[in-house]
Formats: sequence, structure tokens, C-alpha cells
Amino acid sequence: MNQYFTSLTFDIQSHPPIYVNTTKKELTRREVEVLRLVGVGLSNQQVAVSLIVSINTVRAHMYTIFNKLDVRSRGAAVQRARERRLL
Repeated sequence: MNQYFTSLTFDIQSHPPIYVNTTKKELTRREVEVLRLVGVGLSNQQVAVSLIVSINTVRAHMYTIFNKLDVRSRGAAVQRARERRLL
């Protein structure tokens, strides 16, 4: 059990939030990373494999990204991020 918590703590520390300036809300480093992979055409499943997370985690990130960027699609999220020079 201690190994699990040590691993969890290490994972959190290895991905500290970094905030990227947007007009509505700020994206974390991980959200930008997810969006970059989506921007090159990867599916949610491919992003999950690439980042070694579950597909549900990717879906949660995409939901948050959509809300923060005030968009309703993957393409619109990528376009908005490019406009704001996040990608």
C-alpha cells in the first residue's frame, strides 16, 4: 500500500500544474499536452496510450479543456489554442 501512495505522490510531483494564460480560464500543463496530441490528430485512445493514462482521464481532460476554452468540439479547441499560441 505504501508503494501505491509513493507512486501516486511521485506522479503528482512529476506533473505539477503550470498555468497558461487564456482569457477565460487557465490550462494546466497536462491539458496543453493532451491538446497538443489531439492537435496532431490522435484519438482519445491514442492520447491515453501515449500518456499512459486511462481513456476516461483523457475524456475528463477534454471536457475541462472544452469548458475552459468555451468550445464544443475538438477542432474548435485546437483552433482556439492555436489562436492563443498554446500550440
